[in-house]
Amino acid sequence: MAPISVGANIFRFITWICLVTSYRQSSRLFVRQLTYETIDYLIIISLEVSIHAWEMISLCLLDLSNDQFNGTFSSLLISNLTNIESLFLSNNKFQGMVSLSVYANLLRLIELDISFNHLEVEAEMMSPSCFLSFKLSTLSLDGCNVKKISPWMLHNITSELWLSGNNLTSPFISNFQNITSKLTLLEISDNFLHGTQLKYFNLNFPQLRHLDLSNNSFNGNLPMFFKDQLQMLDLLNNQFQGRIPHGMTSNMSCLVYLRLSGNNLKGDLFLKNSSLPNLKWIYLNNNHLSGTFPYALLKSMELGMIDIENNDLSSELSSYLPVLQKLKVLLLGGNRFEGKILMQICQIRDLWILDLSENDLFGDIPHCVDNFSSWLDSSYGGYLPVDSWNKIDLITKGS
Repeated sequence: MAPISVGANIFRFITWICLVTSYRQSSRLFVRQLTYETIDYLIIISLEVSIHAWEMISLCLLDLSNDQFNGTFSSLLISNLTNIESLFLSNNKFQGMVSLSVYANLLRLIELDISFNHLEVEAEMMSPSCFLSFKLSTLSLDGCNVKKISPWMLHNITSELWLSGNNLTSPFISNFQNITSKLTLLEISDNFLHGTQLKYFNLNFPQLRHLDLSNNSFNGNLPMFFKDQLQMLDLLNNQFQGRIPHGMTSNMSCLVYLRLSGNNLKGDLFLKNSSLPNLKWIYLNNNHLSGTFPYALLKSMELGMIDIENNDLSSELSSYLPVLQKLKVLLLGGNRFEGKILMQICQIRDLWILDLSENDLFGDIPHCVDNFSSWLDSSYGGYLPVDSWNKIDLITKGS
């Protein structure tokens, strides 16, 4: 559906509006005459909002995200939204200091997203009453200059907490050892968090399915804190060291995405009895891992992405080159693999990117490479993370 262009005074003179009658079933649209008091769901695209927008006392969902709204966001504007359940204000140009205590007065609020504005968010609850009343399913404060993770966040948020790109600096877990959180998603990437006290993580966050600690300064050995239900784990660009714990590769049967790139890990990648049956993306590049190609990955039949370049892996590659039918990207450059590239690579029919550079390989590239249908068809629409394309010196599709 194309965006609808409307005038700047829509809320002052409106008599007809396009109403999404169900946010979760938004394919059905009805047009009817409305008053401020009867609007339940409102998604606004590319227009100015007058003060009347905040007089819709029946509104339960308001989405102003991804526009160019600016100015100071006054608490008076939202005080009348007494029935609001979902409030999305992300990716605008709102300015100033905002206290989350303001939103605690919206007793029905369960989803709040004010990410990526020009705000400085005060996350502390100023009174015990605010702490008790402010219970959310999802809180998104990415890029909001938050300086501290408050304990109430881990107590009161029951599903998702997004805090990437802030100014969090203290040791993360040391103040929360007695807290058991219901969070299923914790996103705290791109901060300044540090420390080694992560061994209790499994107890603090027993229901986590998505964990992103990337681009911080955590150090020490990788902890054994991960539950079986974890599906996404990202520890990119920290200072973890030591070996990859066997439990990480044997007890996490639901894991789909694993990224340990840019640390100081060493030792063998995986033991032979490792098993990650649902794994689709694995990034272990830019470490100090040694040994042979991780043969255990051949059991991960869903794999579409393998990146283990820039390590110290060796052995004759022809003995281990994976034949995985769903593999799209295989990055092995910057290691010490040796030998010839055997014809078995021809069995990976959907291979899109292959990097074997900076190894000790010799001989000819099999002729079948030129005939891969996936290399000739540029319409592939599957998911390839952006960093798949970084620092690639390789044969690419269509060249």
